[in-house]
Amino acid sequence: MPRFTQAQVEKDESKLFAYREEHFKMAARVDISRLVFDKNFKRQMSNRQNIDRLERIMSTQGCHRLMEECHVPVLVSARDWGSRVRPRTADGQFQQLDVDIDYELRGLDHESLIIAARNRLRPSNQWWIVDVYVTEPMGSEQPLEKEFIRSLQERFPNDHRPSDGLIYQRIRYYEGYLDGPINTNAANQWWATLERVSGSKKSKYLRAFLKHPTLPQAFDELLPIAGIWEGMKIGVLHKLVAMRCDEPVLCYLAHIKRTFTNLVGHRYDLLAQLDGVTIQFLTSRVPKISARDLRFLEVRMLKEELFPDIDNAQDRVEIWERLKNIDYPIPTLETFFQDRLILEVGRSVLQRICIPDPQRKLTIDEELGEQYDTAVPVLASDRQYRIRSQLFEFWRFSFQYGFDMTNHQRRIPRTESRIQRTAVLGSTESQNTPDRMGLWQRLFWLASESRFRIPSVDGTSGRPAELPPLIPCDYPESFEEELPVERRCGRPYTDSVDADRFALSREALERPRAEFRVTSGFAQRSVFLAFFRYLKADSESRSFPEDSPENNNTSASEFLTGVSNPDEMIPSSFTAPQENTMPLPPVLATPQFDPILESPALDLQPTCFTMIFVLPGEPEKAAELPNDQSTLNTFFEDLRRQKFYIYSPDNPARGINERECYSIYFKNPLLKLHAEFLGEESFITILYQPEEESHGTIGRKRRRRDDFFGIGEAKRWLDERLNGLLSVNHASQFTIPPPH
Repeated sequence: MPRFTQAQVEKDESKLFAYREEHFKMAARVDISRLVFDKNFKRQMSNRQNIDRLERIMSTQGCHRLMEECHVPVLVSARDWGSRVRPRTADGQFQQLDVDIDYELRGLDHESLIIAARNRLRPSNQWWIVDVYVTEPMGSEQPLEKEFIRSLQERFPNDHRPSDGLIYQRIRYYEGYLDGPINTNAANQWWATLERVSGSKKSKYLRAFLKHPTLPQAFDELLPIAGIWEGMKIGVLHKLVAMRCDEPVLCYLAHIKRTFTNLVGHRYDLLAQLDGVTIQFLTSRVPKISARDLRFLEVRMLKEELFPDIDNAQDRVEIWERLKNIDYPIPTLETFFQDRLILEVGRSVLQRICIPDPQRKLTIDEELGEQYDTAVPVLASDRQYRIRSQLFEFWRFSFQYGFDMTNHQRRIPRTESRIQRTAVLGSTESQNTPDRMGLWQRLFWLASESRFRIPSVDGTSGRPAELPPLIPCDYPESFEEELPVERRCGRPYTDSVDADRFALSREALERPRAEFRVTSGFAQRSVFLAFFRYLKADSESRSFPEDSPENNNTSASEFLTGVSNPDEMIPSSFTAPQENTMPLPPVLATPQFDPILESPALDLQPTCFTMIFVLPGEPEKAAELPNDQSTLNTFFEDLRRQKFYIYSPDNPARGINERECYSIYFKNPLLKLHAEFLGEESFITILYQPEEESHGTIGRKRRRRDDFFGIGEAKRWLDERLNGLLSVNHASQFTIPPPH
């Protein structure tokens, strides 16, 4: 977002100050029960942690309510002031405010403070000070009044600091990526919020993250579920990008979205009613498997602590019935950022077998996919099935033995004494712990035997030694116990090593599900599937035994098939939608194109993809590009260098990074991406001028042909490039239809 000059800031600030002085009437006492607050994103996101903090403060120092920073700003319509809301002279420093019994006094801030005060003050002493602003009748707010109301609502004098989730939501909202108009001034104020903590780099991390081509949009689609956003962690977004694990991350975020949309029956309006307290109760619970979890949620449901904002009794009954059938740990953003630590372990393993390309920024999956090299000609669809099957096995192996192959550490139970904790740290090597070098040798051997090109590393050649046999076990050992809720996400613990290794073996993943309690093994399998279910979606029915190496646990065909009966080991939220399933309502107002999350690949890939080329003053040109990843990646990168703007026809305002083009085409073969030549000046206009469009819409401004620089050179370059591709590819694979 562009920044204002100091003169612009002073001008806007002067207008707000003058408006405040004009409409402020008085500070007056009022009964707390007369205050009401709007149901907004901030309120729905809260999980009561700030309320509990304020209650602890009040129990220590008492309840302070006279100072100006504690006053609650309220709006009163001009037609109600003096009639339904009346000031009355009273003894003391402040006047008394009399309010009609059916009138709601709308508070704009300090809701958490008022809730805490209601719990701490005696019934005979429940009053507060409000700052009264008399405005025009509700529903007729002018732009300046709207900005003034926003400035009152978005203050945080009694909050420790706005949470990361609220900051992210407000920035995306005011920058026009959600359903609101662009407000540059408000967006800059929220960016400034990230700078309030000395030494914080959150602003830097968030700006870099928002440049990523796919991850921000995936997070945006979760914003309607306000209650999960207390778990947002802006401070680790840079690590999320640096991992280069886009596909697993998108799969997990889609898993969260699918869980809650299924829970509310695909009712978009009910998603916003899932408050932070409800989400806190649901996080990592498995009501269908765990009788204890079911009883816990039943008690909260009877006390109306669960789904308190859903008033319709029938809706509550239907949601409860769906909730009882969830047979995997319920994921949220809190569990996502904790489970990211496990993904980091697996990533640390697989990056060692990747051959990096310094010219391109590829994900781990993309790098390994390009390293698949077979001398036997195969169809593009068959090649993709093989790669996915192998990637699933590589990731499974890295999750199973990642802590043994790297320096990442498991967590140590807090219940153990210091002596026991020291003993655990010193006893990582046991008779069941595989040799680290042996594990690395096996991974390199598996990749090589599966026809993947791998880097040359000393000590990894030859057939590796057999791994120690896995002992079927689980944790806790007693059938009467279950894994505590707080241990169901994040890095596993040292007391469940053997159980976790066995749970991530092919034997355990292929075993029919018969869980009746939540164990460490169950939790580890659930986390793994939350990240990597996408690799089995298109490959679980295909096997290629001729490519399979030998292994110590299963046959060659089992190595690639992966799962004998996938429906038995996949959580219910991953099952295919039924015919009568309602379509998922749109989350964002602007059309979004996200094939990785929503669009499955076709069974058979065509030999070519269609792209539309647009040059100012020239008719549109349609070209059929060959289905060759290496050739197309080079071509798309050359387009960017020549100032061509690549976008989807569903959303012209959202440019597509050249690195994503091939994967988008592969998942949506019938799509026709557009490449429009914009020149240097128009390219800057696309990036920096959308906020000047009226009505909050985002679009491209067209310029006269004379305003563009280098159209002739761009046209000649494009013709030469397309002719070059024609000379390399068969005419049936690459043809240029005549202009319409």
